[in-house]
Amino acid sequence: MSENKSEIIDVRGYLSGYLKKWYWFVASVAVCVGFGLAVSTLIQPKYEVRANVLLTEQSTVSKFLGGGLSGVSQLFGGNSSAEDEVQIMTSHSVLRSVVSDLGLNTTVARRLMPLVYELETAEYPVVVTPDSSINLDTLRATLIFKIKTDPKGNANVNVKAKGKTIFSKGDIQLPATIVTDYGKFAVSTTEFLDPEEVTTVRVKITSPDIAAEDLRELINVSLASKHSQIVEMQMLTGNEEYAKNILNKLIENYNIRSRKDQDYQNGATARFIEERLAAVRNDLNRVETELARYKQGEGLGMVEADGTVMYERLAEAEKKLTEQQVLTEMARITLQLARESEKDNSLIPPMADNDGLSSLINAYNSMVLRRVSVESASKPDNMALQRIDDQIRLMRQNLVASLESALSSSKDVEAELRRVYDRARKQITGLPATEFNFRKIARDQAIEEEIYVFLLQKQEETNVLFNNQNPKAQIIDEAYSLNEDISLGTLEILLVCILLGMMIPPVCFYIIDHLKTGKRKESAN
Repeated sequence: MSENKSEIIDVRGYLSGYLKKWYWFVASVAVCVGFGLAVSTLIQPKYEVRANVLLTEQSTVSKFLGGGLSGVSQLFGGNSSAEDEVQIMTSHSVLRSVVSDLGLNTTVARRLMPLVYELETAEYPVVVTPDSSINLDTLRATLIFKIKTDPKGNANVNVKAKGKTIFSKGDIQLPATIVTDYGKFAVSTTEFLDPEEVTTVRVKITSPDIAAEDLRELINVSLASKHSQIVEMQMLTGNEEYAKNILNKLIENYNIRSRKDQDYQNGATARFIEERLAAVRNDLNRVETELARYKQGEGLGMVEADGTVMYERLAEAEKKLTEQQVLTEMARITLQLARESEKDNSLIPPMADNDGLSSLINAYNSMVLRRVSVESASKPDNMALQRIDDQIRLMRQNLVASLESALSSSKDVEAELRRVYDRARKQITGLPATEFNFRKIARDQAIEEEIYVFLLQKQEETNVLFNNQNPKAQIIDEAYSLNEDISLGTLEILLVCILLGMMIPPVCFYIIDHLKTGKRKESAN
């Protein structure tokens, strides 16, 4: 009980001591409030600008690949394709194109008060133009021009690079040419400069590469959720129109980049089909020429069936054998393409009548397209690219093994059908040898024609894709501003300063008492 009473007396004592030194609190709060008012005048408004887009799951080669990038998602799970697209959207090449289109490597800011500058996006009072001999792409430093003009038309120009002053001169009559270690720059005024006032501007000039990396720090791009295809874009800025232009241009340039990638992929498919068509066309012409010569030499017209049961049985066996030979040939061609794909990661057509192999081929083609997309936005030694190469190599090995097994099975079925056909043919003892030879050549023609028609269909699908490509990033919300200043307001700053002002005196009293106590102990010793 005595300890509690002692503690109460101590607290009351402290409070009594604080009341006697009330002027400390008043002075501390006054100083902190004054500091807060000064800070509130320096803080510029900050606005949040947003944009939302939907990533469309486009198939680059339509039914030819049977599902595009969706095959990769089904194989490995998650939403890796959407995450890759977000990385591409904020890649250096896309951001650099935004910088180049909007001229963001040169910025002009007008001074409102000491240490406070406002970004100008259109009405520049002063412009700085690099000499034509300067290649900004190779400029590896950021040049900051501080230009102060007076009503007499003179200007003080100070230029800094890498924190060091590389040029400083006063009373320069504008327009003027500034010579620096980085080249010549022309400084001139515009119609937006008020000749009756003192104007101070800060012009920053850098390379598009550096500006692109700086822009990356200002933009936040992410998926709305883990399994979503909606991309949210956000930018905090004091100039709403400036941020809107950047976000809208970013979406536009990303779609341009995606369109180029799609054209490249469709072009690779078109070239592959054209090569195969040329080869099959030559074989078809050869067989048709051979058939025409045989018919002419043997004096044959249209070979007709005799209507007997034996002939119908032969015709059925011949039909099945022909169909199986087409499947065997397609399996052989597909296996050859799969083996040759190791050289340049080329695309492989799916097996039309084999859903299992088609799924494997679709997944492999999708992974190849994903590699093309990631490779264009990364360096050759990128770890993600190496992982994709490993996955492609493993998938190719599995695919070749499956195709070899499928080809072997197809050959076995073909051999069995040929035995059935031979038995049916032997039963027709009266069939002339000329008719048999005719059918043999006609069967070769049917095989080549089936393959030729198949490739023509795929060629038409690819041509349709070239003319019916939609933007990959469909705009849900164009860049918009919340129109609400999200920076700290004056009242919030003052409340923080008042609390800080009330806390400083007790801390000072404690430190002073502690020092005095220490001195007493030293004197006593």
